Amino acid sequence: MVLVSGMLLMPLGMAFGIPVLTIAVKRYTDNDNRTFAFGLYYLVMNVAALIAGPVSDACQVIVGPSGIDLNGLHITRFRALLLISTFISGLQVIVACFLKDVTLSSEGNVTQFDPLKTVSFRSRLKSVGLLFKDVLFWKLLVLSLAILGVRMVFRHMDATLPKWMIREIGEDARYGMVIAINPAMVILLVPFVSATTKDWDSYDMILYGSIISATSVFWLCFDASYWNAVLFVAQLSIGEVFYSPKTYEYFMTLAPVGKEGLYTTFSNAPLFAAKFAVGGVSGMLLEDYCAENSTSRQCWKMWLVIGCITMTSPLMLCAIKGWVTRTNKRLVAVEMCDNPAWRKQEDSTD
Repeated sequence: MVLVSGMLLMPLGMAFGIPVLTIAVKRYTDNDNRTFAFGLYYLVMNVAALIAGPVSDACQVIVGPSGIDLNGLHITRFRALLLISTFISGLQVIVACFLKDVTLSSEGNVTQFDPLKTVSFRSRLKSVGLLFKDVLFWKLLVLSLAILGVRMVFRHMDATLPKWMIREIGEDARYGMVIAINPAMVILLVPFVSATTKDWDSYDMILYGSIISATSVFWLCFDASYWNAVLFVAQLSIGEVFYSPKTYEYFMTLAPVGKEGLYTTFSNAPLFAAKFAVGGVSGMLLEDYCAENSTSRQCWKMWLVIGCITMTSPLMLCAIKGWVTRTNKRLVAVEMCDNPAWRKQEDSTD
């Protein structure tokens, strides 16, 4: 019962938390420091990812394989991890109680954000309906679909890479250390890249970053070795540093004030839907080309297929660039599409 409740409540918390965090970064920053702020936000997420592994190993060492008894409660490794996570989440709740819902103007003035609390449920449903008539929303949705391929490769790094290393390099393959290169490089590179590229075009950075990350998969088409695995993760991480923080910033900057949650939730829905497919695709590819007990494995074909799927992202980004950025450059001139008259005119021309 507790497990089922946790599995139901955790997605609900993430559904509320992820859009709210990105909206907060937008409202607490201005145009001069927003790029660095989103880079810092992404850095903190990767610090958590880097710490999670050692914490899990520490719990295993301290608690042991059979667990320990504490005041009549049997604590296992996974229970210890859940208790630590619950404690940290409790601290976050306390900190959140002291945060204010404010917005920062381009002139540096801090004002209280006034949400529409009196809007009826019918009006909110109408807003969702109008969302699907908004050209800007469809452009962000298509952009989200375009970067699906390169985002899915991170799931393959977690789900497919460890099995490949065990079957090709050996049972004692240190895949955890290889995967840890990703958050470590992101932590080191994000502050530098965010500070030096704040004036670069966001779409171009997403495009170039996706090219770097997408082509990284092809290292694994060569010999099965630690070097190729390290090169794959390292190149993937470099591309991630360029495109991922900029993607958060790009979506938040173009979303109209007060509707950021709707825009980010619906436009990112394809990403969460695609995660269901990655596990199945990984299993089928492993079974077909890199089976555990097979004597004639051709694992390079598996990575070739994954690489071709990943390359759809930069190809689609190149194809839709003119359509997506044509309107976005004009949005900047009218203060991030807050002008209703212009938005109505834009809908009619597109």
